[in-house]
Amino acid sequence: MTTDTLQPEQLPLPMFLDGDSPRVHRNDPVTSHLAADKSQRTVNSVRDRVLQLLAEQGPMAAFEVCDEYAERADWPHVHHETPRKRMSDMKRDGILVETGETRINGEGSPEAVVAIAEAVAA
Repeated sequence: MTTDTLQPEQLPLPMFLDGDSPRVHRNDPVTSHLAADKSQRTVNSVRDRVLQLLAEQGPMAAFEVCDEYAERADWPHVHHETPRKRMSDMKRDGILVETGETRINGEGSPEAVVAIAEAVAA
């Protein structure tokens, strides 16, 4: 039995779109660029769902958001940690803010609790 393997030069080139956010470094392997292109399709919907969870349930730690997102079978299927990445993006953009509270995750480590910035300011 033979297995077909694509060599790096045979892989399709990644897409760079106008206004792209820097999802990978230019010198990253092409496979990283392809994965970033694929994830770009769900970025906005995951961000919207994270905001929905925080609006419905109030401030949460990232592990809580990831666990709750995974329970929603009708939402886009993404890697378990993807909501955490979108939360980091939204904290960087000022959409989410840390409350100063922490919660202990399943590994026994504290994680910052975040809230929607508008809700904190109100």
